[in-house]
Amino acid sequence: MTGFFGFQRMADMEPCILVVDDSPVNRLVAETKLQEVGFQVESAEDGSQALELLKIDEPPDLPEFDAILLDVMMPEVDGIEVLEKVRQVWNGVQLPIIMATAKDQPEDILHALKLGANDYVTKPLDLPILMARLNVHLQLKESHAQLRRAQGALMSAARIESVGLLAAGVAHEIRNPLGRIQMAVGGIGALMASLPEEDQEMAQVMMDTISESVGSADEIVKGLMKASENTALPLEEADLNAVVKRGLDFLKPEIVETGATLTIDLDEDAPDVLVAEEEYQQALAAVVRNAIQAMKIEGGDDRVLRVRTEATKLNGVGPKEGGRSGNRPRDGDEVVAVYVEDTGPGMHKDDLESAYDAFFTTKATGAGTGLGLTVARKIVELHKGLIRIENREDVESGLRVSIFLKAKGGLLTHV
Repeated sequence: MTGFFGFQRMADMEPCILVVDDSPVNRLVAETKLQEVGFQVESAEDGSQALELLKIDEPPDLPEFDAILLDVMMPEVDGIEVLEKVRQVWNGVQLPIIMATAKDQPEDILHALKLGANDYVTKPLDLPILMARLNVHLQLKESHAQLRRAQGALMSAARIESVGLLAAGVAHEIRNPLGRIQMAVGGIGALMASLPEEDQEMAQVMMDTISESVGSADEIVKGLMKASENTALPLEEADLNAVVKRGLDFLKPEIVETGATLTIDLDEDAPDVLVAEEEYQQALAAVVRNAIQAMKIEGGDDRVLRVRTEATKLNGVGPKEGGRSGNRPRDGDEVVAVYVEDTGPGMHKDDLESAYDAFFTTKATGAGTGLGLTVARKIVELHKGLIRIENREDVESGLRVSIFLKAKGGLLTHV
């Protein structure tokens, strides 16, 4: 949609501009014209109110406004002081600031630009110039955001490639000695009868510990190899509800052991999907184990694991998620979603981006390998699906992992 003076609004967004001016007339003019273009607008009558709206004393990681139109000359806290305080928190890409000044003097403009202002306009406001300059800085901000997302995707791909090379290079070298260790444990077991009775119990404990450690190491190698696989999966049309139920049946003993209550809510009208059952169940198991481990560590007495399915239309697909080729779900696609929800501690928002990284974990040492979600994402990608992780908002704390697969032939009830 093209707005006032040719401003091109960003898709599915309504940028919010903070207008700071001690003149009610100037504020009204700026607010009116910005709203005509399609912006959301908030205003402040002085610098102090602006800093309060920006939450400058306890600032969020990212500002709540997309740009600021900031008057220079104001009583008490003027625009220059506001500019200095803002730049101590956010840079010019994160929060563009356009100074509005009645003084078209080079030294004043240069001073503001040196302090971190992105641009300036003179008063009385020339609205076409204001819109053009605002548009440039918002597009620059969006371009930087796209570059950061692309960089993140490239780094993630590079990490996965490195994991693949590592797995291919060391799996054989690691698994052979692990196998010999396990065989040696079996040999020691055969000799236990010759030990004094009082030593046999200790020897059994030691052998169990060695076997468990060998098993853990082997699981890490398997996880590395699984995370690096790019082999096409043998996808077949199937009822995802049935696939999920069978997968959960295998996991019920582990869930019960943690003291969690499992609730299952299946959409009986969900259509079939194309799925490789065994591999999909591996991804589901990784997500479920991640959830129950989190609740076991910090889940309180009310530990509830909820697994539900839903036939829905996908929305809010980010640039890193969707596929232009149509191989992966995009906004508006009909999908079948599987949601795995826990009542654990959730994750800090800064950690959510790293949740799929190999060996990344917020759990204590020994609690998981840090490969579960890495493997789950890889399997979902091989299904040409999407996986998301987010903190729940419907409960006090908890995590929701969502897996989306394209519906086979649209949202039609399977028979």
